[in-house]
Amino acid sequence: MKKKIPKGIKKHIRIKKSQIRKQPFTEEKKEKMVEELYQKMLKLKENENKTLSIN
Repeated sequence: MKKKIPKGIKKHIRIKKSQIRKQPFTEEKKEKMVEELYQKMLKLKENENKTLSIN
């Protein structure tokens, strides 16, 4: 069963989401995203190396 969200809260959430989208990325956010992507890339590379070494 779906939980019903009170109308006021729903509107509030919608406004928040649109505000977040409109905001330009701050430098901190950009750096954080780059860092996360870099970590993911490293993990992928490690996994590739492991699979290659098994074969």
